[in-house]
Amino acid sequence: MPELILSDIAMPQLDGYSLAAGLKADPITANIPLIFISAKRRPQNVNRMAEERSVGYLTKPFSVPQLLSEIRSLLDRQIEQ
Repeated sequence: MPELILSDIAMPQLDGYSLAAGLKADPITANIPLIFISAKRRPQNVNRMAEERSVGYLTKPFSVPQLLSEIRSLLDRQIEQ
């Protein structure tokens, strides 16, 4: 099982929101942290992802230090739970 999933929101077959819902609905994958990386900067996208403690959100373009910081933050939150 992966320890972390990175995904875009806009994908051809399944959007990121549906991916997150599917992962959260399955007890086997429900606790895997998910980070979205997307060009969508609208506040409603960020707010929608902020509602989930196990979901991070970065907007493109992003830097490697930003990504690493988001990964550390999510993994730390997972350890606290």
